[in-house]
Amino acid sequence: MNPSRHVELDIDIGADARDWSAIQAAEKLKPVETELRRIEELVTEIVNEMEYLRSREQKLRDTNESTNERVKWFALGTMGMLVGLGAWQVVYLRAYFRLVFIFHKENFGINGPSFLAVVLSSLCKILLLKVRCLIPYA
Repeated sequence: MNPSRHVELDIDIGADARDWSAIQAAEKLKPVETELRRIEELVTEIVNEMEYLRSREQKLRDTNESTNERVKWFALGTMGMLVGLGAWQVVYLRAYFRLVFIFHKENFGINGPSFLAVVLSSLCKILLLKVRCLIPYA
């Protein structure tokens, strides 16, 4: 014994749901007049559906435009922040290397090419510290 059942449901809505033969008999209409009234109701339903779709499309377009505007401003803000951060890094590193140069010049009397070696070694130390921070358990 199979406990499942198959149910088929057919629902008519709008102009199709009306009993046009009863309307024809009640109002004493000719078959052509009845068909014209049925077609008129179908056209009215189609017009109403098109108005609904138009208003829905307008809402979706407005949502899409506002989302695009927000994404644009977020992207511009991100780019501005990155440019500002890059400028800050340049200023900070310039000041750092000026201090390193002044410190080494005053304490060790280093000039010219030997100073470049000191700067490069300190830069390598900074990079190694950053790499060690990025690699766990190194």
